Amino acid sequence: MNDSSTTLYLVRHGETQWNLEHRFQGQKDSPLSPRGIKQINTLGPYFEKNHIDALYSSDLGRAMATADIISQVTGLQVEALKALRERCFGIFEGLTHEPAREIKPQLFDQWRSGSMDVKVPGGESRQEMLDRVLPALYQIIDQHPGQKVAIVSHGGTLSALWRFLEPSRPESDGFSIPNASISTLSGQHKKLLVLKWSEINHLKGLKSLDDPSI
Repeated sequence: MNDSSTTLYLVRHGETQWNLEHRFQGQKDSPLSPRGIKQINTLGPYFEKNHIDALYSSDLGRAMATADIISQVTGLQVEALKALRERCFGIFEGLTHEPAREIKPQLFDQWRSGSMDVKVPGGESRQEMLDRVLPALYQIIDQHPGQKVAIVSHGGTLSALWRFLEPSRPESDGFSIPNASISTLSGQHKKLLVLKWSEINHLKGLKSLDDPSI
């Protein structure tokens, strides 16, 4: 990577009520929890110190609420992209794990295995999600050579991206992606390099950072 590389700050949205309840969110939405609001408020000081030139977000409400905090600090307008949405979980959306398992026990176990190709009725596979997310990232990189860009997205989206970028490393190394954590990548054309993953230093004043990645 050289001086024309784009720096990407990938931000997971703040904690939601459905995160607390261990529900599949997917492309349905849930309001940020009180802790989620505290989490996203730490992003303001972070991006005051770390200059960015552009701001993108998934168009889902929890991501847009998170991006709005960054927008207020930087003065940048948020560009919402449907392609950055969380993976669609179809008939599992809104359910906790046990009811989902009861509906489709074999399919639920296959989903838990981390397969790139498994999908539930009405949903999409991890691979299908990557097939829409990666072109969006590549386009952002091409539009902002040599610049720094913040992108607000989702836990499922980021964990699938980790598996794509670091195939030789255990998935568990990158699967824990706390709400409002920041992962830094360098990108050029269709090449992406992980610089930092799931940074949480800005969140250290908050308690109980672990959350369900569903």
